[in-house]
Amino acid sequence: MTEVLYLRESERSTVTYSFILPSYQLKPFEREIAQLEVAHLTGVEPSAPTPRELQVRVSKRIPETTLRRMGSFEGVVVDDGWSSVQIETDQHILEVAGRRVGNGKSPAKKVSRPKHYLLHDLHSYKGRYYPQLIKPLINFLDGPDQTVLDPFVGCGTTLVESKLAGMNSVGVDMNPIAYFISRVKMECFEMNANTTNLELDNLLARLHRRVPRERASNQLLVNDHGDLEEMAKPSEERPPLIPNSDLWFSPGVLEELLVVKNAIMELGSPDAGDFALLALSAIVKRVSNWDPGSVRQLLLKEPRKDVQALEIFEGKLKKNMAALKEFDRIRNRLSFKPSAKWRVEQKDSRDLGFIGDGEIDMVVTSPPYATALPYIDTDRLPMYLLGLLNPESSKKIKAKLIGERDLPDRERVTVEDEFAARYNELMMPKQAKELISKILDLNRRTNVGFRRRNVAANLYRYFSGMSKTISELARVLKRGGSCAMVIGDNYTIAGGDTRVDIPTTKLLEQTMELQGLHVARRIVLTPTPAYMRYANQMIQNEYVVIARH
Repeated sequence: MTEVLYLRESERSTVTYSFILPSYQLKPFEREIAQLEVAHLTGVEPSAPTPRELQVRVSKRIPETTLRRMGSFEGVVVDDGWSSVQIETDQHILEVAGRRVGNGKSPAKKVSRPKHYLLHDLHSYKGRYYPQLIKPLINFLDGPDQTVLDPFVGCGTTLVESKLAGMNSVGVDMNPIAYFISRVKMECFEMNANTTNLELDNLLARLHRRVPRERASNQLLVNDHGDLEEMAKPSEERPPLIPNSDLWFSPGVLEELLVVKNAIMELGSPDAGDFALLALSAIVKRVSNWDPGSVRQLLLKEPRKDVQALEIFEGKLKKNMAALKEFDRIRNRLSFKPSAKWRVEQKDSRDLGFIGDGEIDMVVTSPPYATALPYIDTDRLPMYLLGLLNPESSKKIKAKLIGERDLPDRERVTVEDEFAARYNELMMPKQAKELISKILDLNRRTNVGFRRRNVAANLYRYFSGMSKTISELARVLKRGGSCAMVIGDNYTIAGGDTRVDIPTTKLLEQTMELQGLHVARRIVLTPTPAYMRYANQMIQNEYVVIARH
């Protein structure tokens, strides 16, 4: 096929490469990224002979594996004048497989862009970016020694895409649920789908025997031997696993979740156990009385009734099992190197001491929004259930986490005093300091609520924390390396009703420049109206910022 075509290099001096865009509609920034991807690969600005095609003519011969890793396209037609060959991209293979899992059948020709699929879809995560945005940023660092770092790894999108591109990767996050999700996703690359799914089928069979559909009471569950389950005792008979659990869960729901968790912990395979726990985590809020329209801890006006937790868990686990099986089915059609190494660390991005100077080739990440989202509270219930968090550890993590909003009054005053005392020596842009001072002054003039009182202190913590992180990124990034950040701007209301914009993108660009990372390009993204509603209208524009070391 393509190999034969490349042998004719001496017969033709140029080759036409036609990059075929997906059949679904692209947003303007997606077309811009597609054009940048082609220009970066070929060194030539592409033309657009048709709406779905970008084309270049070059003498350069591009390896088939490189063409298959193109992130913005579903295929590439290679024409040397003698013959033409069409190459299907890995991205198209993955998207088609993802639709097959989602629809239970082969997809129709006209489809929308899948945001998350296969391994990317095992667990939801607030504020995550989608794979098609990340793949073009990383898939040209070819070679077994190339390493990508994501210091805010979230749900592991960068790590999965790095693995698919055949590159080593390192993910860092202090958030326990982020660490867990990312680690389990990456373990999937090494799982045997048939063996794992067989063990999980047996788990579900045991649970159907253990959890009767007709419960003896709202709080007690009876196993298949007629005995009370140890993990299903009434809440007053066990340690407080989840504070106010009687409010967050309708009668019997938490007990059923605990029986499921206990059965998972009995599995002999740690990988299968982690995979099942991930599915359990993914459905906790869905079966609870958490208001799904809020990112804060907000109860539904009316508690849920007749919640069948086992059935909902089974549905999610089977969907995840199907995704794992489908990925296993297509993995031999993909061009990635299974030997690429990865690691996930539950650490602070402000201290990357476990990484040596210049060991990283590229950083791809999306830092937290400045005070817009309650990162720990959003996933508090599943973390409590899985034992990843308790009330005491929650306080400690929230006090350290970059972008976290909640701050006790005593700590707020301490932070404000520190900001005032260190104002002139702070290693952050002047505009950031002026912004914090403005909000602090406006809020002190008015009797505002505790969340508004916290904004100035939280912004100081955010920008000082990001300054330290960017300093560490500059240290671990090799000379000539790149840093790509997806950054969102937001705003706050200060004082009585004064809207104050928080230009996070501009301020982090200035911080990069202060730390020796030179901003080369900014790509404008636009968050969807649905996501803006999800973030309480506090999110404005988003950008991809690309900087060079």
